[in-house]
Amino acid sequence: MDLREPLKPTVPAEAQEITAPVGSVIVTIVLLNVLLMWASP
Repeated sequence: MDLREPLKPTVPAEAQEITAPVGSVIVTIVLLNVLLMWASP
């Protein structure tokens, strides 16, 4: 008996895409805009 092999392997019903949360995307955009404002003369 191989202990590394799962006893009951399950496959998810639907494949889920890995997406970033909307909030973190908005925060990233805001921080990039602030950085651009400070970088420009």
